[in-house]
Amino acid sequence: MARLLLFARCRELAGVDSIEIDFPQSVPRSVADIRAEVGSRYPMLREMLPRCILAADHRPMLESDSIEPTSELALIPPVSGG
Repeated sequence: MARLLLFARCRELAGVDSIEIDFPQSVPRSVADIRAEVGSRYPMLREMLPRCILAADHRPMLESDSIEPTSELALIPPVSGG
């Protein structure tokens, strides 16, 4: 099981600061799989998920990338600044 950290608006919408992600039989999962699970469990995040970066071990990941069960995960919403 891995922990997905939520930040900023994602944390506010979900009402939690992290989500436990299951990895059945310790098999790696794709970023797309993890996004789908998060959207299913937290419907209030569905609209925002496509605009968020999913990072594993401090690296931004592509949708097709595999995530290991031991990875540290983060869901990073869009940011702006000036």
